[in-house]
Amino acid sequence: VNKELMTSLKNLSLKGLPIYAECGGLIYLAKTIHREGSEYPLSGVLPICIQVNEKPEGHGYSSAVVDNDNPFFDQGTVLNGHEFHYSKICDHDPGLRTSLAVSRGVGCFDKRDGITYNNVFASYFHLHALATPEWAKGMIKCAKKYNSMKN
Repeated sequence: VNKELMTSLKNLSLKGLPIYAECGGLIYLAKTIHREGSEYPLSGVLPICIQVNEKPEGHGYSSAVVDNDNPFFDQGTVLNGHEFHYSKICDHDPGLRTSLAVSRGVGCFDKRDGITYNNVFASYFHLHALATPEWAKGMIKCAKKYNSMKN
């Protein structure tokens, strides 16, 4: 376990570093992961816990609409992609904010995805980047904003 990386990532997230995480990235940002009766610590960037299961929790094409403020996408943006995960969020604050209304797929919970926390956007959604040029524009916008905050 690379505790130094986990601590550094959490500290940078608290300082406003924009973080975009899909699937495995979402998992890495959680507090803990549970598998086969054991619990393992993760970075703790997000106030969530993950449970790994034997069967897929989400599998197939996905579609969602951005319906809340977040660092990377404008509201109303339609996202298309896929999801394939054997894990699910097993514990989270009920007030945790999400930015995606899932119309096709499972998402994180309750047909929602795109956890937005501080300057983090994390989802089970694997974006089809060529179908969503807004993704690259959002990344550049966030990087410029973060860089100007540091200076």
